[in-house]
Amino acid sequence: MACNAACRANGVKIEYDEDAYKLITSRGSNLRSNLKNLMRPLVEAEYGFVNEKTPDTIKTNAALALAALTNCKTLTYKDRQQCKGAFEADIIMKGMIKWCYNKKGCMGIRYPSYFKDEETGGATLGIIVALLMAMEACVMEHQARGIVSRICKRHLKHARRHASIPDDPIALGPIEHFTMDEFTAAAAEWEYRESESEDDGV
Repeated sequence: MACNAACRANGVKIEYDEDAYKLITSRGSNLRSNLKNLMRPLVEAEYGFVNEKTPDTIKTNAALALAALTNCKTLTYKDRQQCKGAFEADIIMKGMIKWCYNKKGCMGIRYPSYFKDEETGGATLGIIVALLMAMEACVMEHQARGIVSRICKRHLKHARRHASIPDDPIALGPIEHFTMDEFTAAAAEWEYRESESEDDGV
């Protein structure tokens, strides 16, 4: 993005080959992944998601995600209940600090001009949009987990039905486990056979 802007400003046209495109797109993917990793704990704290994979937790998280995504505009509000303070949500500022200004090596410190809009003197709209997209993606992850868990359950149900396996094999009767005495007897039998083999020269 910055490279393209600089080239346009200076009237330079660059023809990208396939390797260059791969390099750019892979770096963009890493950037998005890093941003999502940074935003994930902030999103969990903001919207009440619990980072567990139990069925009840997945169901609760999916419901919270659906409520948040019913009107995506509410992700931007400082007061989501009253729908006030658009683009002033605390999580946006927290995300910007964590992503752009938290450490000396952060991009906002290394490339200050890229993160400041020359006309308004504020943060560039692109940075705000990137943060909001990361927020939405993190929320959608919890919705997807709820859907995926139901899909997986359906797959297992149909696969078992295809193989004529009951849904709950344990209900057919108790599962027999080896006792310690049976293990000891089996080990003694094995050792006996081994000694017999050695005596016979086998």
